[in-house]
Amino acid sequence: MSVILDDALSQYLYINEVIGGTEPFTVAGWYKTDDLTVNKAIWSLALDSVDTEYFTLLLRSAAGGGFVTTAIADTGQSVVYVNTTTTYTSNIWQHAAAVYTSNSSRDVYLNGSYKGTSAASLYVGASRTSIGCLYRSSICNYFSGKLAGIAIWDIALSEDELVQLAGGIEPIGIQPEHILAYWPLIIDGNDESGNGKHLTGCNSPTFDEEDTPSYTPEITNQSEDQNLDPGDTLELFVTASGTEPLLYQWSKAYEGGGDIEGATESTYTKENVTGDDGGGYYCTVTNEYGTVKSSTIDINVYPGIIDQSENMEVYEGSGISLFVEGTAYPEPTYQWYEGGVEEEDKIEGATESTLEFVAREGTFYCKVTSEDVSEDFSSVQALGGYEDTPIIPVGGVDESDRFMTEIGNILYEPNEDSRKYKQFYTGYNSGPSTDEKVHYAYSEDGVNWTKSSFNPVISDRAEDPYVLKVGSIYYLFAEDKQGGATDIKRWHSSDCETWVDDGVVLENEGVDWESHDVSSPIVWMEESIWYMLYEGRKLNGSLIGKMGLATSEDGLNWTKYGSNPVFVGSGVNGDFDKNQVVPDDIVKIEDTYYLTYHGHDGVEWRCGIATSPDLINWTRIGTPIQFYGEDSTPIMVYWDGNRYIFHIDTDTEGTYRGWIITGWLYGEVWSDPITVTIAVISGLYVYNPFDLPLDLGRTD
Repeated sequence: MSVILDDALSQYLYINEVIGGTEPFTVAGWYKTDDLTVNKAIWSLALDSVDTEYFTLLLRSAAGGGFVTTAIADTGQSVVYVNTTTTYTSNIWQHAAAVYTSNSSRDVYLNGSYKGTSAASLYVGASRTSIGCLYRSSICNYFSGKLAGIAIWDIALSEDELVQLAGGIEPIGIQPEHILAYWPLIIDGNDESGNGKHLTGCNSPTFDEEDTPSYTPEITNQSEDQNLDPGDTLELFVTASGTEPLLYQWSKAYEGGGDIEGATESTYTKENVTGDDGGGYYCTVTNEYGTVKSSTIDINVYPGIIDQSENMEVYEGSGISLFVEGTAYPEPTYQWYEGGVEEEDKIEGATESTLEFVAREGTFYCKVTSEDVSEDFSSVQALGGYEDTPIIPVGGVDESDRFMTEIGNILYEPNEDSRKYKQFYTGYNSGPSTDEKVHYAYSEDGVNWTKSSFNPVISDRAEDPYVLKVGSIYYLFAEDKQGGATDIKRWHSSDCETWVDDGVVLENEGVDWESHDVSSPIVWMEESIWYMLYEGRKLNGSLIGKMGLATSEDGLNWTKYGSNPVFVGSGVNGDFDKNQVVPDDIVKIEDTYYLTYHGHDGVEWRCGIATSPDLINWTRIGTPIQFYGEDSTPIMVYWDGNRYIFHIDTDTEGTYRGWIITGWLYGEVWSDPITVTIAVISGLYVYNPFDLPLDLGRTD
């Protein structure tokens, strides 16, 4: 797998482009020459109008010392030759490299060593890149022999990296993001870097598909760590370079690991995963010249329930056993509850997958958790299959949601058939400060959405909607934009499509942090108290947003927290939320509030998550969530027993579209309720096989 060049036939390859030439850059490749009597150019970068402007990497003749050399010519200056400290050998594959760090620092290497260096100050012009000759105004130094694996980088490679190249690592495995061109020279002059720098052959050079340098295997890409649901499909891959054939073997890492039978391809797939499939995976790649292992790929499997007890009717005094079969990686843990799922319903000490007791009537629940997959927000990944398609696309040119901005929360109502998920968003046709209005869409599965025929469901200008349901009534809070308003209004509805205006419920005030307007409300209820987090903005050259807290007993009359604002921009240079923070959604898990928000650093918007025990003291988690685009609004939704994050993202035309993003808030899942009822049969004696006391240690 190499190009064969015959100097007697003046064979070479070239491209009429300058590839490299501006320091720093590096050129490296393999050669096998059959002639020691003449100078032979491996590569050159030259100005084709004169003979005195060029870089070249060449093999000097035996009469010239027999060195690997880089020669640099600058018009009006003497040619500088930088020679390796030892000579090359004919008829074997050897590696040559030239590193041009600056116009006064050039080094040349033979087989990753024998370094020659020069500090001569030269400036070189160029117009053409050539392989196998010095292509200046008069072409010379045609190569005789074979060349392979030539690459050019736009950085000065380190000596360690040059040793790796000379040791058989294929160029694509060294700083691939900095490769300007890579010509394997296997069967043609095509550039394999993806940059399209293909060579043209001159005087019909031929190729040898058998004779090649010995490339040891190198992992160039591989799967990242993954978090999966039970039942998902695990898909792993490695991409490797090196001399073919390459042999693959996938293995499990950690305790109990070993080779996976039959997993001998560059990809590995396992359908319908359970907790048993979690853990570490790696792939070993081998050829006749060496072996390399991929990094370990860690797979977490979120908690799931495979099976559980059904409702049962038992005899009074009998011993019964309830069970839940959970799955997760790391291994699941269990906690049983009776009568509800709050802390006061916890059965102390009931932390096994089975619960045994003397029968009594009640409803029992089991929470299955996996502690090591909790609260990891550092990487949020696309849920496979949806990353390229908007979930709720923008409307047509004549529709009121021709553009979308500021999605609101998503209500999840599992008891409804076709409208389990309810999404509220702001759409406009003419402009975001002209005709923005609230719209509504619904879905049965969270993936396929239907827009309401009543859209826009709020006829006045409003944006940033947030909806909650109290009893049978829906309440919508949004920024009031009608007539240049700067406040927050409320509406109510019984069907999410016909809304009644309840008027302004929160106004901006004062001359400080919320003097310009109040906006972006998120609202929820706890123990009959309404809570609101909102953005207040002050116009100080530009709008600076901070978060405030308010409470209400009826959802209409609100009291602002006396020490607002409760959450502000970090003020730290380099932080994504240095200047501004805006609330998007909130959920309370046990005793902790999880807030999704978007922040601004003076340049762009990004998404983040913060936690608080009391809605007043907040701690940031992750900086920031990595979505596909930059401008996003993260919204949390309960889906299939776990929580996900939806968000909107702007495309190149500036329109906002909905995407679905996974982002686990916690690694837990609850069993379905298991109801135990007592069947009393007069005169029947039932033996209690467990001999258990009636008191299970409950704390009621």
